[in-house]
Amino acid sequence: MPNSSIILQAIPEPQHNELGVIPDAVTTNERIKEDADFIVNFSFKDYNSGECQVSKLSDKTAKQVMTKLKDVSGKPLPKFKEHLEPIEYKGEYKKIFHGLSPDVEMYEIKCSGDKRVFGHLTSYIFNITAVRTSHYEIAKVRR
Repeated sequence: MPNSSIILQAIPEPQHNELGVIPDAVTTNERIKEDADFIVNFSFKDYNSGECQVSKLSDKTAKQVMTKLKDVSGKPLPKFKEHLEPIEYKGEYKKIFHGLSPDVEMYEIKCSGDKRVFGHLTSYIFNITAVRTSHYEIAKVRR
């Protein structure tokens, strides 16, 4: 049977005097990027055609919506989030969540006037669910 003092001698001493502290070299992953390094992209995977009003946009308002999307696209996540307003799963907003969990963090991007782009973030992708030309009445509670 091996001598326990020989086994203890084989275990290297910590690089510093504080026991139980893991060195930064072990806990830091150089490949992990900060949020500021990631650019937000758009997706239509959760697009809700029943709530979308793109067909109601005039040439002028369509240009306003596209200009806003162009302005916010290609921004790092923290800058992109500055353009988001959270919405809750209540009233007529529930329609935007069609096919999604009520727990999804849904947002709107205000374009101009009443024009809004709705969607949710999945990592660094903003999933557009609808483009609206009119406001929802949030005081109405649907059951």
